[in-house]
Amino acid sequence: MPVCSTNRPRGFAAPPGHHMQRSFTVVDNAGREYTVVEQSSRIRTDSLDGPSSIEGLKSYRLASGGPLNRNDDGTFRNPANDMVLRLK
Repeated sequence: MPVCSTNRPRGFAAPPGHHMQRSFTVVDNAGREYTVVEQSSRIRTDSLDGPSSIEGLKSYRLASGGPLNRNDDGTFRNPANDMVLRLK
């Protein structure tokens, strides 16, 4: 299961506009492991009740910096070389 890469306590919400981040491991067909970084921005949803925010769209990249596309809940595709990676 994915492991959170932040040291924030459970239930912590990042301030509006900041990125929340976690990392997890995926493998290719040869069994090589890669670390994926998931980021999502916060979208401000302030109202008369006060400031608040919701999670925005998620983006994925390899820890090495390369882009990564999510195919479904368990697989990702590296657009640079068309390699399919799956959750470990």
